[in-house]
Amino acid sequence: MASVIYNSCAIIPAPLVTFQDEPIIAGNQERIGNTYRMTINGTLVSYKGSPASAPFGGQSQSANWGGYNNQYWVTSNYPPDETNPSMSFHQLYMMESKQEALRTLFATEGQWLEFQSMDGSTPLKCQIKGVRLDFEQGIWFTECKYTITCETDVLYLNGQIYQGLPVASGGLIQQANETWEIQPNTQFVKTFDVVHTVNVVGKRSFDSLGNEPVPAWQIAKNYINTQLSLGWSGATSFSPYAGGSIFNQSTLASGSLNLSTYTPYNFSRNDSIDELAGSYQVVERWEASPTPSGYNVYTINTRTIVDDPYCNVVSNIQGTIHGYYDGLLNYDQRLPAAQYYWNTFVNGATGLLSLITNNYSGYTYNVQPRQGALDYNQNEGTISYNYEFSNQLYENDAFETYAVSRKTSTDIYLTTFGIAGTIKGRRYDGDTNVLAPAQRAYAWFATISGNNYSTLYNRILSSTYWPEASGLGLLPEPVSKTIDINESEGLISYSVEYNNRANPGAFPADSATDEWQISKRFDRQDGITHYVINGTVKGLNIIDVNPIVNKFANASGYFYTYTLPNLYNRILTYYGVSIPDTNPLSIEIGTFPSQGEITYQYEYSSLFPPILSGALSENITVTDNNYNAQVQVIAQIPIPGRTSGPVLQDVQTTQVKSRSINIEAVVGPTGDVGGNILVAYNTKPSYDGYVLQLMPVNGKCQNWQSTWDWRFGRYTLSAEFIYE
Repeated sequence: MASVIYNSCAIIPAPLVTFQDEPIIAGNQERIGNTYRMTINGTLVSYKGSPASAPFGGQSQSANWGGYNNQYWVTSNYPPDETNPSMSFHQLYMMESKQEALRTLFATEGQWLEFQSMDGSTPLKCQIKGVRLDFEQGIWFTECKYTITCETDVLYLNGQIYQGLPVASGGLIQQANETWEIQPNTQFVKTFDVVHTVNVVGKRSFDSLGNEPVPAWQIAKNYINTQLSLGWSGATSFSPYAGGSIFNQSTLASGSLNLSTYTPYNFSRNDSIDELAGSYQVVERWEASPTPSGYNVYTINTRTIVDDPYCNVVSNIQGTIHGYYDGLLNYDQRLPAAQYYWNTFVNGATGLLSLITNNYSGYTYNVQPRQGALDYNQNEGTISYNYEFSNQLYENDAFETYAVSRKTSTDIYLTTFGIAGTIKGRRYDGDTNVLAPAQRAYAWFATISGNNYSTLYNRILSSTYWPEASGLGLLPEPVSKTIDINESEGLISYSVEYNNRANPGAFPADSATDEWQISKRFDRQDGITHYVINGTVKGLNIIDVNPIVNKFANASGYFYTYTLPNLYNRILTYYGVSIPDTNPLSIEIGTFPSQGEITYQYEYSSLFPPILSGALSENITVTDNNYNAQVQVIAQIPIPGRTSGPVLQDVQTTQVKSRSINIEAVVGPTGDVGGNILVAYNTKPSYDGYVLQLMPVNGKCQNWQSTWDWRFGRYTLSAEFIYE
């Protein structure tokens, strides 16, 4: 006989069963599971069958009965009809008792439902769930029809799966969805957000004893982990395409982008569990990027300046570098990745300037930023930067600005040019020495101040604003210098002045000024013209070492090398006369070492020079007596008593002719330090040859007398000659 048994309890009379196979089909029409829906139609008889209306079927206690309240037949064949006399007139009560027993039996799901055929072969069995029990309306006196609907996932025969899918292949899910979402990131170019969503709804499952070993949501999770694919590169049993392949084959890849070069970063995974729904959802996210390690989001602001002659454009670039991480939860990789991106792809400040010049052409920017700031965020894995570039002049590791000025003094015909500027040393991110900017500033200052500030001098000559400087005789030696060094700021301020001071002849050192004047005086009483030149030579110094010594050395060098040899020429230049004696009549020189000055006064005259070489002064007088024989010889004859005096009588003859020569000369004092008076005497000057030149023809020397004072250099000579 055929029988239907649930949880070892026979249902008699055996109901009829209808099976309906409902495959679970995914959106791509692939079968991912099965559900078997069963409809069981049976009839309860009030006085016979199983369940019974009372324990033991109204009989005495028997081992053939069990289940709920011992109302179910638990052995083979049919149970006997109920014989309890007390129940024979209560058919409705008996039917309600059987209904309650049936409700109670199927209230426990997951038990084995067996269908035993009459031939005694191995029963078909399954574990049911989703049971619904309905009793057909009626008088329920002797019969009551019922319908049980339920479902199962697997049919077993002889202990093996007869129909359905094994749990390992996903036989216990009722819904599965997998989507890939790809969209460009709106914050930066050519980077994509990729979202992979997997959602599975599991089914209840039972072990051989009817217990639920795992909840439905965990079955869904297991299905995701074993049957579907998580991650970027994994393929599934339902699809040969890995996530990366789907990304590369997307419609986005059909454009100008080659997505095969993209790499996923910043992987994250979110799990969602709905216990009552039995669902499990995994959402994975990546950032697909063509560049490794990170990406850069930045803005550029450029402004022009009209009131700064050294800078007319300033560009600011600020942004944030976001570092990538590889794998799940490897957040510590982000900041090193951002640093790698900054060093490799941005290339630091040099790369930032390239970004600016790519957007703003036509300007020549300094390769060194005016200022810059880097902020590292360990928690976010980002590097924020803010840099400013300009076309301000710079030299090596320093910025320099300068201005050229001009001042003209019309009363003394002097034009002064000044060049003043500031040098600011650069400060770098890696500086550990606080004085490094000052050292850089001074290194550049040493460059422009070398060779006696020739660089600054040439700047004035090539000045855009004062082109006439090159034609004014501007001298290359500075006349003043001021330097201020601010070590804490790395700043050097300087001011250097040049002028066209009239130093005749452009003495090569050009390290002194010579201010002088010349005067002329004529005396009618002696007929001599006197020329007096007086002036001051001031030494210049712009060297910090031994400034007093250097100033006086410069003054002395100029005075003795150029001033003295050219004093006589000044008379010729300014008065247009050539005086016969180039030796001065008087000399007065004043030296002032502490002031670096030399004052002088020289006097020249129109007198001819001494005939004796080396004489400082010389007076020579020649007296001729009766040189033309005009002196008569008169006899004087006294006559006594003659009141008008003696009688004068011309004797017809003349007096003797004579010539007297007197010489007074001054030479340098001399002598002999050894005390040898003869040696000192022999230093006397010799005028003998000059005196003999003046001796008359056939003259006779009447007198020759000389004096010599060697200590004072005084020499005199007196000679007298007579002749016919």
